[in-house]
Amino acid sequence: MSRIDNYTTPHYFLPHHGVFREHSTTTKLRAVFNASQATSSGNSLNDLQMTGPPLQNDLFGILLRFRQYTFVACADIEKMFRQILIHEEFRKLQLILWRSNPSESISVYQLNTITYGTASAPYLSMRCVRQLGQTCPDKLTSRTIINDFYVDDLITGSDDKSELSLLCTNVSQVCKSGCLPLRKWIFNSNEIANAVLGGQTSDSKCLSLGENIGSSKTLGLGWYNTSDEFHFTSQINNKKTEVTKRLILSVVSQIYDPLGLLSPIVIVAKTLLQKLWLCKIGWDDLVPNDIKTCWDRFVNSLYNLQSIRVPRHVIGTDPFIIELHIFTDASEMAYGACAYIRTSSNDGRVTVHLLCSKCRVAPIKPISIPRLELCGALVGAKLQDKIVKSLRVTFDSIVFWTDSTIVLGWLNTSPQLLKTFVQNRVVEISELTDKAVWLHVNGKQNPADLLTRGKSLDELNGLSLWWKGPDFLHEKNQAIMSR
Repeated sequence: MSRIDNYTTPHYFLPHHGVFREHSTTTKLRAVFNASQATSSGNSLNDLQMTGPPLQNDLFGILLRFRQYTFVACADIEKMFRQILIHEEFRKLQLILWRSNPSESISVYQLNTITYGTASAPYLSMRCVRQLGQTCPDKLTSRTIINDFYVDDLITGSDDKSELSLLCTNVSQVCKSGCLPLRKWIFNSNEIANAVLGGQTSDSKCLSLGENIGSSKTLGLGWYNTSDEFHFTSQINNKKTEVTKRLILSVVSQIYDPLGLLSPIVIVAKTLLQKLWLCKIGWDDLVPNDIKTCWDRFVNSLYNLQSIRVPRHVIGTDPFIIELHIFTDASEMAYGACAYIRTSSNDGRVTVHLLCSKCRVAPIKPISIPRLELCGALVGAKLQDKIVKSLRVTFDSIVFWTDSTIVLGWLNTSPQLLKTFVQNRVVEISELTDKAVWLHVNGKQNPADLLTRGKSLDELNGLSLWWKGPDFLHEKNQAIMSR
């Protein structure tokens, strides 16, 4: 920022305050600017700004690719917004009042760079990053800069150490050329860290995924680089004895599980919210005893989250055949789907890992179980489409599994013969799944049954059906057949 003595009209003064972030390793005290504060004209700066089209990459797709590669690297752009200058003509719209200590008189300063809190800031910053990628002559580096940044966080990888080392070096150089230096590198290989950082080894670090979405989460996802495992954290304050609808909504809205790895647990909390709406109680009224009992059980179970470790890498070593298996199911409570990667290696080994899941609470208006099962199949079809588009892998086969024979019958029936509700979903499923195979699975062997009925944390932790899929997927030379 620059101190100024005179400013012309129009101008705008940004209110600001400090936010202390206890767990931050770089910026403990962060200035927050409020460009939505109305002026004497009745308008704010944000009211009059054009925000630009959304350029932010899809975090779900980035995390799916994060699980694909053998070797991965993460970094972030140092003080991203503050590295990008605003045209001099518009700096008078970013004025603040400031003094370094109480003994000085208050002065007027103009902020010269993109300011967090203004409506256009996300677009302007991401547009600069994207421009660096578009003008980069190297295709791999260009693709990485355009597709593997989530705001200021880089999450990328490769199956080859040398390729990833060169990629990280190239991306770092291109970003630095645009005054966007990368910092806080994290690798799962000391060899790559040594090559990229010039002699520095990759210490044991924990990456908190999704920090840009919120600084404090009821349930959050992290990654340990040395063990190469996902872990979960919680910041539940259980000191409050009064359980209200406001409290439950506040806690549930902070749950951060982008890949759906804990869907059987999270769905329990989400169904509680639905029950609260049916009770028609006020925001600060005490909830009924049965809901309070379920809520206390859910909250208490989160203290054992640290015991859950999920391997980040889902594709087996030396793969010969890579398959995608989608399981779908529904209950009166919820419907959804979960996806597994099955790898057959050249040495005959078979590995199966949970990749992700999606789950939805059943609507309040009663719907028959077969129709809910069809909704679950549609979730599975959309999930498959997202996985195929996000991963840089060609699957040798894609198989869908459901325990509903009625859904299988609908999918094999001409849409013209079906009622509108069923017809619309069958057509969409057919378009999304194309030539994929739909097969029947026994309900007890269907892992999607777990996410639609809910499980406690203690039950889920050691449940092989959820984390590794049904036993028949682990059979060597598995034949595709009805189970």
